[in-house]
Amino acid sequence: MTPGQRKRNSSSNTSSEADTAYSSTESAESDQGPHGAESTEDNASTITETVIVPTTTPSETITVQDNTPAAEATQTPQTPQTPQTPQVNKQDAIDAASKSYFERVIRNDEHYPICLVGSGQAGTEIASAFRMKPHFVPHYLPELYPVRAATFDTQSATVASQSLTSGWTDPSLQLHMDLPEHSRIPTILDRGAQRDFGAHMDQLDWVDELTAFESGGAGGKSIRGRASALLNLFESDRKNIIQQSLDSGNYLSRIHPGYLLSCSSLGGGSGSGFAPVVIKYLHESLRPHPTATYSLCVVPENAGARSQINQLVAAYYMVSSNVVNGIMLSDNDELTRQGFKDYTEIDKYLQEVLIPILLAPLPAYKFGIEMDPANVRTVLQPSGRGPEFVVMCFSIARLNTAESTTQRQMQYQTIEISGADPIPEFEALVDKALDCPTIGFSPQTAQRSVGLVSGPSWALEELGFLEPMKRERYERILERKTLAPDNEKTDCRLFAAKFDDMNELRLTILLSAADIPSVEDNIQKVLDRNNISITENGSLADRLRTISEESIRTVALEDLN
Repeated sequence: MTPGQRKRNSSSNTSSEADTAYSSTESAESDQGPHGAESTEDNASTITETVIVPTTTPSETITVQDNTPAAEATQTPQTPQTPQTPQVNKQDAIDAASKSYFERVIRNDEHYPICLVGSGQAGTEIASAFRMKPHFVPHYLPELYPVRAATFDTQSATVASQSLTSGWTDPSLQLHMDLPEHSRIPTILDRGAQRDFGAHMDQLDWVDELTAFESGGAGGKSIRGRASALLNLFESDRKNIIQQSLDSGNYLSRIHPGYLLSCSSLGGGSGSGFAPVVIKYLHESLRPHPTATYSLCVVPENAGARSQINQLVAAYYMVSSNVVNGIMLSDNDELTRQGFKDYTEIDKYLQEVLIPILLAPLPAYKFGIEMDPANVRTVLQPSGRGPEFVVMCFSIARLNTAESTTQRQMQYQTIEISGADPIPEFEALVDKALDCPTIGFSPQTAQRSVGLVSGPSWALEELGFLEPMKRERYERILERKTLAPDNEKTDCRLFAAKFDDMNELRLTILLSAADIPSVEDNIQKVLDRNNISITENGSLADRLRTISEESIRTVALEDLN
């Protein structure tokens, strides 16, 4: 097992365990919504009978060519005839009805769509967890949970076994990318560097299926994963096949901007190398472009020399991206310390921490000042600045005695409230959240911070989020406890979002440009071994951006050989 990869007895076992874990959560809900997760045959029935065109037959659905809903399409009266068997393939009719429904209804109702992309094994598993709606979202509806996902990997077994199970009926987008032939990697990387600086390049004349690719995984080397993504997405004709797959899976079909969230490991091979390239490709392909683009990166346990090199390579290309607005870090060791037993629990927890922020701008959850993706992006990444590393912090306060399965798994993050009043002090929520980061950081070193309090409407009102003076006081508390004391400019915002199916209050804090000793130490060790100097001023992301791309590529290629 290479660094950054997740332990797994076999592909089939992992898929089975994941399906069991997620399906048990969903089966407990009595209302799955019009897109309830069932078998393929049941989904077909749901599309034709419940969701798409309940008053028409499959053959009538296909004949509707304009934008008029199928149920309202005008039909020419005909003389009654003996019923005949429709000369249309049933599956074709279902597919056409599904596409028609998606284009007419879902796209219009999707305010701030959330596009997930998982790269590599860890990223695929995280995207699968985010694809499932949390318990506080009542239904799989575009106005309530506008989440879609795609995954990329070099391992065919991983792609085949990781199903993006959910209550949605759109196709599962799991895209396989082969590795470039070993001797071609330096040329591909060189062309990738030229492309990022806008240089004109002729098409490679040796890109063909027989000589350009080879099978297998990235071997735990980030630079090999990067070369694979560059070749598949920008150099070869396979980019057309990938584009067609994304189109057919409705991934690119949208009329509103929103979030793009990448999920990957920071220490493995395929995921850490893929992520910056895949993000750039999808950002360019999505129309309109995402309002905010973030990368959620998992730092593996017990980083060895190979993992340290991968962290440097992945981190460098991520902070050098002109489309990424922030790199959110999660450390498996830190979350294990907080009581999570395995990767499934960790992935689900990351969803609980982050998904309220992604859903907050939707009209259904708006409470007071809208948490628009542009607001989050502007605070975490001011104009003219590159992306920064972001620490996520989280706390929770139960509002009644009933305890859900999710709450039992988050005992470490839960505030114990004494007395008859179930509403906690805001400062207590902040203190608990800062004690529960997704990765260890030095207190009061962040340059910017964003907070979101989520919960039922009545609890938010009692906490005072409709009172401007109280809200401002809470914002000052958050600023004082999170930002560096010498920070001259106030870069702190606090928002609220209502989720009336929550039986708790939650606080998620995003800290931008804080000191993160574990990642800094791993990266510095690689730089020292290769005699690469780095400035001591600025954040880690700022310091990395002062290194030349050629130096990073040289270190990675030496490790590759």
